[in-house]
Amino acid sequence: MCVYFTVKESTLELKDVLAYVDRCVFEYADRHLNKIEKDIIRWTYEGLSYDEMAIQMQYGSSTLRAVYGYQLWRLLRRVWPNENINKSRFRGIIERLYREDLDLSRDSNQQSSVSNTSNLDLKIIPENNSNGVYRNELIPRLVDTLKSGCRVLLLTGAKGIGKSYLIESLGSELRNHFAQVVYHSTHEAATWRTCYQELSALGLLDLTNESANKTAVSEHQMRQQLLQVLHQAPYLIIIDQTERFIEDLKQEIFYKEITTAINHQSAILWVSAIRPAEINRRVTIETLKGFSFDEASTFINEEYPHLSNSLSQNEIHWRQLVKLCGGSPELLHKSIEALQSFYSINQIEQFTTVLSSFPPSLFKYFESLTDELSEIEQKLLYLFAFNPLSWNDVQKWPIINKFSQDQLMQAWSMLHRRHLLEYFSETDGIYQITPPYLGLYLLQKLREIFLQELNVENLKLFHTYPLSLPTASVEQQKILKNYLLVPMVNTLRHRLSPEDLHAKFGRLISQLTTLPASSCSYAAGSLFNLAVHMRLSLVDVSWANLTLWHADLRAPGLQGLDFKGCQFREAVLMTGVYESFEIALHPSRAAMVIGDSQGFLQVYQWGNNRFILAWCDDLGIPIQQIVITDSNTLIVVLIDQSILIWDTLTRKEQSYSDVSGVAAICSIDLKAHLLAIGLGNREIQLWNLILGEKISEPLCDANDIVRHLAFSPDGRILAGYDNNNSILVWHYNASHNTYTMAEAPLPLNPYGDFLAFQWMGDQLSVIEAMSNDDSHKRLSKVVVRSFTVTDQTMAEDSIDFKVQELEINASQPYQATFSKNGRYLAVCDIDHTVWVWNDIMSLIELITLPELPDTLFISDDGQQLLCQNPSNISIWSLKTQEILQIWETVSDLDQYQDCKFYTKQGFSDDELYTVQRLGGVVVE
Repeated sequence: MCVYFTVKESTLELKDVLAYVDRCVFEYADRHLNKIEKDIIRWTYEGLSYDEMAIQMQYGSSTLRAVYGYQLWRLLRRVWPNENINKSRFRGIIERLYREDLDLSRDSNQQSSVSNTSNLDLKIIPENNSNGVYRNELIPRLVDTLKSGCRVLLLTGAKGIGKSYLIESLGSELRNHFAQVVYHSTHEAATWRTCYQELSALGLLDLTNESANKTAVSEHQMRQQLLQVLHQAPYLIIIDQTERFIEDLKQEIFYKEITTAINHQSAILWVSAIRPAEINRRVTIETLKGFSFDEASTFINEEYPHLSNSLSQNEIHWRQLVKLCGGSPELLHKSIEALQSFYSINQIEQFTTVLSSFPPSLFKYFESLTDELSEIEQKLLYLFAFNPLSWNDVQKWPIINKFSQDQLMQAWSMLHRRHLLEYFSETDGIYQITPPYLGLYLLQKLREIFLQELNVENLKLFHTYPLSLPTASVEQQKILKNYLLVPMVNTLRHRLSPEDLHAKFGRLISQLTTLPASSCSYAAGSLFNLAVHMRLSLVDVSWANLTLWHADLRAPGLQGLDFKGCQFREAVLMTGVYESFEIALHPSRAAMVIGDSQGFLQVYQWGNNRFILAWCDDLGIPIQQIVITDSNTLIVVLIDQSILIWDTLTRKEQSYSDVSGVAAICSIDLKAHLLAIGLGNREIQLWNLILGEKISEPLCDANDIVRHLAFSPDGRILAGYDNNNSILVWHYNASHNTYTMAEAPLPLNPYGDFLAFQWMGDQLSVIEAMSNDDSHKRLSKVVVRSFTVTDQTMAEDSIDFKVQELEINASQPYQATFSKNGRYLAVCDIDHTVWVWNDIMSLIELITLPELPDTLFISDDGQQLLCQNPSNISIWSLKTQEILQIWETVSDLDQYQDCKFYTKQGFSDDELYTVQRLGGVVVE
């Protein structure tokens, strides 16, 4: 018997699906769907495959599936934990859920619709909200805060961030909760008298007695009557733009008294771009932040729908624009208007990276902002335009010497209260300017003054500010180069001939020698950097009696210079690392070591938020491998199989092991005084470093060359991976003072690719790359095998292990590395995307590198990633996803050919050694 069902075609529209899913996601995650998530839902609902979506959305198919698709379906499974939602089941499940929700809420929705319509005051809706910000996710939380008994709510945030638009929406939402919502005039300071007059005008105060007595009401009487009214009925007083009267003493007194005295039913909503200096415990603070990129994308798509394609095609440059704006809606609007006026939409890259001058709208915005600042506040902001600084750094600059400590601290505090400074590194107490566009505006102002000073040959400002900061972060160096140095070079080349430029620089440098040293603190270094970038010949220039601050000695064309009589401060030299090299990172990132193919070894130590050269040595023999242990032991393997060992921090040479004549060294590991060496003849030799001698005979049980070695934390187990795709285990045998191999190797998947392993207690975690069943899509999965290794007589059928698939579909994993403590795992795929997991295997970071690295290291705190590339070494901050520092290798050794440097000139002996290696001459 066959039963046929007639199925009525669904009439559910796509917009209803998107609205329903967005609402449910917001209720669960307190955020809305971003554009990519909406597009995936849209095309999934219409039955497109990922390959077809990729064409529509102009993304890579693998990226859509492995990154955005995976994250979306995981989110939706959390929103509806009882529904196993995936791409194939999405339409059927979501239509059923939508109709169930519709049936349950139809009646209540109709009632609330009638209620809302009758109470909605259309006057509060801005006619043009182009400067507003859609913060619908914030409004319910703030409404709940005020309804739950909060008496004073302080809403603060940078100028233009969208506070006024938000309070209009809040006022509308709270009309049913408060008897009256009173908006204080933004044209007057908030005082007892002005609030009294406003409530009187609304008829909320009884003025009968005042009219009968015909006497003026005192300030005290106003205060008493106003508080009495606020205690009798629930009123909400909204006081916006209070920063306009920041200097008004009466407003300051009113704020302190009202926030302390208001009680019972009424509430105060105090809105200010400047956070009050004193905030008592009764005040609830809500700081409005700028847009995230996802929020900004939604915002831009709604306001400028014609930019949708550019937003998806040029995402990296739009991200840069949002970052430069600090997420400010007002700045985003002004930037987009400027972009559309001066560039085509596809020139977003040029707009964000080669912006040589601000468009009028942006210039006026920042001009009005800085006009509100005091002189010392402006001076401090100029310092932060260059690079992140700490409080101690700020006090070292000559520009602020004329101000007292109290003045400086007050200005520092005001910049915080104005939301113009934010933490760059909380652990180091370093702050940076926000939004970054403000720093670029200040750099443009400096550029104009610098060019004017060069024109009249008066270097007043040159003595105060440097033109470049080679010791700053890579990001800051790029900003200074793109917005200050390069535009100045181009302008000068356009205005003057090479002969006139050379003559002008000669006169300017001669002028510096006639001034006191304190007056030309930065000018000499700035002129040097400017001349070098202009490729001016400086061979005939005398640097005697000058101090070159921030000299960038990495620039080409320095051959033949004589630096006799000058001093260097915070200068940067070339690394001296030649062609191929090896690197290693200390587990706690206390040190980083580089060794090249000519035997040149450099040890850097961490300080002042960067790595600084601590010592170097020329070993004369190519370096094959470098290891740094958590006990600060540095192990260097040379190509002749010699092994050198130092204390990384003190430079004390601990031992030297001569293993010449044995097979090539393929792997090493160190635990306490015990060194294990994997050799090219399949043997593993153990050395006692204290005695400087071998321990017993080599371990000869491996079937192939052992490429990776690792001692367990207690040193009683040694594990090694050989080329036969197996992990061998040796246990310490105390009676024979040697290590004995277990009966069976640890089982790996015969179809997997070994990437890395690491001990955590008695657990050995092994990372493998496995092909997915859907192999034609070139996707792989990363699998973690965790072995419990305890039994010395471990047999194959007694090995205890568990397998965990990481929550990602990576595109062909290329390499992996653990932090030394095993708490973090970094996997890099062939698309040079690095995925970082913590010790419970939760994905915590995702970063895309500019090129595929040869080697990766991750620090024990999971904060930094060290990358070795063919021509450079870079340190990345995983928190900010920016390069902190970069070292370029040299292709030849003549950078300082025939240059004369001198001892006691500001460089250490190790730095001068590098100078000599690059062709320079060091004179006593």
